[in-house]
Amino acid sequence: MEERMEMTGAGEFPAVTKPNYDRFEELKAFDETKAGVKGLVDAGVVKLPRIFIRPPDELALEKLNSHIQTHFEVPVIDLAGIDRDDRRKEIVDEIGRASERWGFFQVVNHGVPATVLEDMIEGILGFNEQDHEVKKELYSRDCQRRVRFSSNFDLYKTRAANWRDTLNFDMLSPDLLSSQALPAICREATMEYTKKIIELGYTLFELLSEALGLEPNHLKGMDCAKGCSISNHYYPACPEPELALGTSKHSDPAFLTILLQDHIGGLQVIHQDQWVNVHPIPGALVVNIGDLLQRKVPIESVCGVCGEEGEPILHVLKQCPFARQVWLLSQLGLRSDATRADSLASWAEEIMKPHGEEELSVFFIIAWSIWKHKNEYTFTGVKMTPFNCVQRANKLLVDFHNANDRAVPESITEVSSWSAPLGNLFKVDIDGALHLEDGNARVGVVVRDHNGDLIAAMSKRISHTLTAALIEAIAARECLKFALDLGIQEIILESDSINIIRALTSQEENSSFESLVLDDVKTLSFSFHHCSFSHVHQ
Repeated sequence: MEERMEMTGAGEFPAVTKPNYDRFEELKAFDETKAGVKGLVDAGVVKLPRIFIRPPDELALEKLNSHIQTHFEVPVIDLAGIDRDDRRKEIVDEIGRASERWGFFQVVNHGVPATVLEDMIEGILGFNEQDHEVKKELYSRDCQRRVRFSSNFDLYKTRAANWRDTLNFDMLSPDLLSSQALPAICREATMEYTKKIIELGYTLFELLSEALGLEPNHLKGMDCAKGCSISNHYYPACPEPELALGTSKHSDPAFLTILLQDHIGGLQVIHQDQWVNVHPIPGALVVNIGDLLQRKVPIESVCGVCGEEGEPILHVLKQCPFARQVWLLSQLGLRSDATRADSLASWAEEIMKPHGEEELSVFFIIAWSIWKHKNEYTFTGVKMTPFNCVQRANKLLVDFHNANDRAVPESITEVSSWSAPLGNLFKVDIDGALHLEDGNARVGVVVRDHNGDLIAAMSKRISHTLTAALIEAIAARECLKFALDLGIQEIILESDSINIIRALTSQEENSSFESLVLDDVKTLSFSFHHCSFSHVHQ
């Protein structure tokens, strides 16, 4: 079990899916019990339900790396003597080094009494071991509720659910703490724990400010310490622990996370591409530098492969060290850092002039392989070498030449005219138009409900596009992003582009250039409870 406070300003593995396996229905059935994983344990399960079994590629990768041992140890910083100038300078230096090199460290002698930590752990254990009927009153997926109990906030979005239940106290304030909103069984412990952890948080922000060469109150003055939330994770005994995770790989989006482990441990952090155990130390607290404090840029602008700033497509395909190695190893032998092209369109033109369309096709396939690797590594943790990335591109060359001859899959839904969706579904129609005179384009999205009533619409201008197919692919991506912004969870995406719908519904690898964008569409589709694709005649 753990409490987290965030300052916010090649073996054989079980088959995960079967032809008659409806994952959504199984997730829904589990969710509707409002009992969480503790309810499964209480029911006496001896086999892990399929929704919790990790994908075979993850299990295989873990087994492959299981022999790797690391000598790394997460830094432990003693805050004793912090009020003495000489010792404070040492502590500031230690925190600066740990934050820069690790982003994680443990603190001891931090001023939070051991009894406060013990009472908090006991209080959360007490809550989770209550009768199901008591806990389910707080069960909710409504993020607006400040106090809520649930299992997996992202239950419907991940490839495998985590084996944990969580009691959340969001955006705690003095008003909430003085109310009766907190569960009685852990109310007193939570109030005292929160008060002490907030005090420690202020101290840590002062030390971090000084480590950055700033005035002690600088980060506090930026409201980095304004507001907080507590996530109390509970991990009951798992029937097949080798197949599941309590918490998947992630980063914390807040400024600072202070984490209390129990004596069992299990927390790991990644350091120099190796997973390192955070060994429990009696009375210690784990500190994680969150995404908002690590960088002054949005998370989306950080490359998921190399960790450098520059998530936009040009960085991923051209500037990322991984991409540069791929281009050099490829049959094109390109030095991607030598070109002055400032857009994909201008870079493609450079390739087209001396080599012609054949080499341009190879260029696009290599670009697709690089982009696909980025998505695989970002969302599943599967990483390949640059050489393997080139090998995959070479194997796709034949597919690329035959792509236009493929038959339309039977699974595509076709309609001859617009019709309202059934039930609570929303239908989202997309379209893209290219203006030949300036090379710019515009994509449009229209959202209607089951009555055919207009819910929302959006139009967006895009520049420097290459093909009509790419415009349609971008329209599909913008469509899903727009639907997510609206909070819609059940949609049918409808387009008059048969090639786009074919690519989105096919299980085969699509090696066309627009598939760089369509990979994003497929990934976004997992964020919905229901997302299907339909072709409509223009």
